[in-house]
Amino acid sequence: MFDAMMHEFGPENVRGISGEWLAADDLADNLMSYNAGIQDMLSPEVAALNIFTGKMATRWGFSKVEGIETAGTPGNYINVSALFVRPEW
Repeated sequence: MFDAMMHEFGPENVRGISGEWLAADDLADNLMSYNAGIQDMLSPEVAALNIFTGKMATRWGFSKVEGIETAGTPGNYINVSALFVRPEW
C-alpha cells in the first residue's frame, strides 16, 4: 500500500509523510513498537524511525522526523503523531 501510494503520486511530489498511531486502533502495532523503543531508551525520533511507518518512509528518503506529538506517559503513550520529511527540507 505504501509503495503503491508513492508510485501513484510520485516521490518527487510528496513533501512529507504524516503518521498517527492510536491505542484504540485495531492496528496498534506502530504504537506498541514506538512505546517499546521509548522503553528501551531510544530518542523519540529514533523510536519513530524504527517502527514500520518510519522504515517505509526512510526507504523512500523521508528519514528525518519532525513535530512528534504524544499523549500519555513515556513508554505507555496512547497517541503519537509524527511527520517524516527528507533531510534536506
